[in-house]
Amino acid sequence: MSRSPKPTVVLVHGAFADASGYAQVIPRLIARGLDVVAPAVPNRSLIGDAA
Repeated sequence: MSRSPKPTVVLVHGAFADASGYAQVIPRLIARGLDVVAPAVPNRSLIGDAA
């Protein structure tokens, strides 16, 4: 019986924030053997996003 590949956890922040909000949770997930991706989403301001 083959094992399923381990999952990758993708953490996506909300508007007007950045991935640094996950600084405490990422090491905990990695310590549990999970792969973690927390991309920087460049939606930072209403004017900038509208442009």
